[in-house]
Amino acid sequence: MNIDQIRQRFEPDSPRVLRVRQAAKNGIKALEQCRDYPRVHLEAMEKAEAEFNASGAELPDPLIPSPARLEYELKILDIWASAYLQLVSDSELRLIEEEHNRGAP
Repeated sequence: MNIDQIRQRFEPDSPRVLRVRQAAKNGIKALEQCRDYPRVHLEAMEKAEAEFNASGAELPDPLIPSPARLEYELKILDIWASAYLQLVSDSELRLIEEEHNRGAP
């Protein structure tokens, strides 16, 4: 595969990219239906804001890469990943409980 073929596969309007975007939107919609979503989302926002207040506000321009900016961005990514993982885990446990309560094997 040459560089032009690779570029075509990852163009913003390519079928592959559009499918991934749609799958991501569907996944977020499913998480938003969780009854714990408002609480988990608010907690993640508060943690991200606290992290920004602790270190993010003093970081160099986002366009200038630095080890400090990378560390900050990884912390923010970890906050949101943990929140969404909690929602996925809670949703999965609820599905298992519902199946068990219905008598499903």
